[in-house]
Amino acid sequence: MLKNCLTIMFLLSSIVIFSKENFTIEGQLIGAKDRSLVEVVVCNYEESTLISGEVLNEKVVFNLKDEVKEGVYVFRINYISGKLNLRHVYQFYIIIDKTENKLSFEFDPAKSSYPNILNSDINMNWYNFLKLEDFRIKVINEVKNSIEIKNSNLPTSTERLKEILDIETKELIDIRSKYLKENYNKWSTAMVRNKFNSLYHGNSTKESYWDQFETQNVQLINTPIYQELIMSYLLLHFKNVDENGYKAAFEKVIEVFSFNLDMKKWVVKYLVAGLSSIKNENLLSFFNSKYQLKDKSTLE
Repeated sequence: MLKNCLTIMFLLSSIVIFSKENFTIEGQLIGAKDRSLVEVVVCNYEESTLISGEVLNEKVVFNLKDEVKEGVYVFRINYISGKLNLRHVYQFYIIIDKTENKLSFEFDPAKSSYPNILNSDINMNWYNFLKLEDFRIKVINEVKNSIEIKNSNLPTSTERLKEILDIETKELIDIRSKYLKENYNKWSTAMVRNKFNSLYHGNSTKESYWDQFETQNVQLINTPIYQELIMSYLLLHFKNVDENGYKAAFEKVIEVFSFNLDMKKWVVKYLVAGLSSIKNENLLSFFNSKYQLKDKSTLE
């Protein structure tokens, strides 16, 4: 999901900058009428727009002539389509990496929520993996559902389904391992390696959860990964807790993201912006007092 269901999460953009050389984005947007608005949005709490334009003949082209920040961006299309000029918003992630200077793709919302990458090895490999992962997870969930239905009535069938489940789960883990090995040290690799999935991290506890992830990777600030990890942590281990429970949860999150001052500033502001959006005055007062946010402390 590109929009998190918890409003307490937000992302700041990275300050890493590359190359003054142009970076071109070309999109073939199937079914989009002329004047459909397209935006490339920075992954930060403000969702600041890097560049925007309108569709012409089902196409949009952006030439990023200024210095461009490396990282993950949201490509958002406000589709106008059909005889009734119906409006729908579609969006997906793209990676801008300093080793490439062009990304081209085709997007048909009637066929897939993912773009079909035509030019950009980094984005192509990433989306190929995501599609494979989605397919395997779908199969695994279907097998699990079948086991639940047949468990009491057809024990022989249930045992066979459990064998299939083990095979499919192993296949998924192998696909992930192969991707990580073949795409070592890429932007997408760090995201895949740190993306929460109960099939990979199902046995984690409140105490061990963060041991599985890289919370000191500054590169990942400019991606959705840390946002998703914090959301999963709260959903898994802090359901139905009182205010003191949330204080403890947030303090733990701040602790694991305190590798350096920039990371600590990021995570505190990240959490406080979310608390502001849900108007939790008690927790806001606690954080403002402890970290002197109103005085713009360095949080040291």
